[in-house]
Amino acid sequence: MPWPDIWRAFRSSFGARLMSTGLKIVMALIAAYAGSGLAAAAPKQVSYSEFLSELRAGHLVEVQIGEQDLTGVRKPDPTHPQSESELTIKATRLPGVDESLLFKELEAHPVKPVEGTATGQKQ
Repeated sequence: MPWPDIWRAFRSSFGARLMSTGLKIVMALIAAYAGSGLAAAAPKQVSYSEFLSELRAGHLVEVQIGEQDLTGVRKPDPTHPQSESELTIKATRLPGVDESLLFKELEAHPVKPVEGTATGQKQ
């Protein structure tokens, strides 16, 4: 009776193809989800003057001072929900600018300064 042999061959071949296709779909979904999460977490790039305006307006709760840039975390506004990328802003530090005014602004507002380094962060 050939039916059990045919059924066994069909089942194993079909199962292998189904598992392979299912695994490829799951991996593609995981890659797409991970990629969208990474893209969404990128801070919004702003000018140095806009960064200072946000600081002076009291919109920032934390500022990370890196070697080449400043990253600020905005206060969440319950009336205008924002994505994580909109809550974080980044500005390029200007070469040759005395940033003692920046530190005075940080002291004048309740902002937590965090020094960033190439290998991580120091608090």
